[in-house]
Parts: sequence; structure tokens; C-alpha cells
Amino acid sequence: DVFSPTLERRFFPWIEDDGPRLLSVDEVVREHGVPCVVVHHFVKQQLDRQRSFASIPFTLLFITLYGCVVIAHDDAVTLRAVENSVIADVVENAEYATVNDWVGARRLENVVKFADFWSWARVGLVPLLFAEGATLSEGLELNATQIANTSLRMQESGVYLNYNRIVGGIRFQQERSATVECDSPEELLQFHGRGCLEHKY
Repeated sequence: DVFSPTLERRFFPWIEDDGPRLLSVDEVVREHGVPCVVVHHFVKQQLDRQRSFASIPFTLLFITLYGCVVIAHDDAVTLRAVENSVIADVVENAEYATVNDWVGARRLENVVKFADFWSWARVGLVPLLFAEGATLSEGLELNATQIANTSLRMQESGVYLNYNRIVGGIRFQQERSATVECDSPEELLQFHGRGCLEHKY
């Protein structure tokens, strides 16, 4: 039969005789039969699939409504844009190891030691977030009368990226992995002289 698939005998464990290695589904049904347990399992599987398929419209409607409510309530598009702007500004413009008044040789990606982190925070991050004076273009004389000894007014202080205001200070949070028992060879432990951490990096 062209429309009857042919399968290997191992797919029909209830057939115990030594017959051909390949059997068609029609041949199995006509000559050997199918146990009730197998039929019940197949019917139950089909009913479960039918119920799962019937619940798809309600699930999609729920996800759509949830997304609309979140976007309307939290203004996720604007929040995401501000977050990306802050991240880009901190990563790109918080520089340390300065070579002159405008250019820094290192950024956040170059931090590899504790001293590097605190240099980045002191020289790059804090002046970027808490500006105390107007920024100057390159080549402008610092003793120019229109900008000399000019500080930001109270209303202008704490403004970040022109449209955002920083409330409070900066809070650093450190994430550390727990120390666990090492499963490395004893020779390596003595060589490195370090403990093992919970997560593998």
C-alpha cells in the first residue's frame, strides 16, 4: 500500500514472532493487532495536543494585552532609550589615565585591577556624572572672560545628558561568587595558591 508507512519491527514491541524486519502499519493492524494500552496512549496524546492547540488564541491574546499594558504604563521605549544613552556615555566617555585636559587613554573595558577601578571611578566616572562647571570645546582659552570662574547654578547641577537629573549619590554594588571545595589535582592547587569559586568563568 503506497499510503501505509513501513517501519522497523522494533517500533512494535508486542510482536514477538520472527518475521520480516520491516512491517507496514496496515500489516501490523491486520495480522498482529494493537494493544489497548497503546491505543489509549495515542488517543490521550492526541486529545492533549488538541487542548494545547485550542489554548493558543487565548495565550496570544494574553501576551499581547500584557505587552500593551506594560508599554503604556512604564513607557518602556523611553526608559530603554535613556538606559542605553547612560550606558553608552559611561562606557565611552568615562576615561582615566588622561594624557591631556581632554583625552583619556583608558576606559571601563581597560579596568583589570583594583587600582584601575578606583582611578576610573575617581577620574572618569564622578566628574562625568557630577559636572561642576560648563564644558569647554577644545582649544578654548580657560581664562576667557565669559567662562572664567563660572560654576553651575543650583538649578543646573545634577543634570545629566541634558534632560535627566541625578537624585542622590552613586551606589557601587559588588557581586562575589561563593568559595567552594576544589576538585582540581593537588599539584595545581599548590601551584596556583588560590581557592575555587562557585561559578565557572
